[in-house]
Amino acid sequence: MLSVGDIKSFKPDPAVYTYARRATGAWDNPLCLVSSNAWDVIGARAAGLMAIWVKRDENRVFEDWGIEPSAVIQSLSQLPESLKALNT
Repeated sequence: MLSVGDIKSFKPDPAVYTYARRATGAWDNPLCLVSSNAWDVIGARAAGLMAIWVKRDENRVFEDWGIEPSAVIQSLSQLPESLKALNT
């Protein structure tokens, strides 16, 4: 488990996502963040990660900052299939 407390910063600071790459060794490999927070998805995508938005409420609208999630799911039960689709 990773914690932003290790680097004394908070998301969506790009340093947080860089720390995730360093801590996991995923410099040249795909790394995907999964979150129900649009700001977190936007931060991860801006830092070059894939990011899946968990849209728990069908009426919720993704914040329009010109950055889209890599995928959208309604439930974590959909995560394995979404990850599989991203890696093909």
